[in-house]
Amino acid sequence: MTVEDDLYATLKTLVSGHVYRDVKPQNVTVARWITFQHVGGESLIYLDGSTPDLRQPRTQINVWAYDRDEVTALALTLFQASPLGEPISVREDDTEPKLYGTIQDFRVAHT
Repeated sequence: MTVEDDLYATLKTLVSGHVYRDVKPQNVTVARWITFQHVGGESLIYLDGSTPDLRQPRTQINVWAYDRDEVTALALTLFQASPLGEPISVREDDTEPKLYGTIQDFRVAHT
């Protein structure tokens, strides 16, 4: 399995399978969903120039819902990983109803 497959499998239980890589498709209309994407990370290279079988991508996980309290509660139930800072609260005013989100970066180790 890839790190993306493992993340999807872990996150889908929180939002009835509504997890998307990068962005949610426009034709999907659900009350809450999660998106995730890799946004960098540490590259591991041994002194001999070889690369290990371990990846440590910096992964941004975005939780979205139409209610601030719901999105905050969802974000607190995420799996154990190494957070790389505190969550960022966001709001989309050009939707009806208003759309709330929380965005946080994690270090996720994967072999």
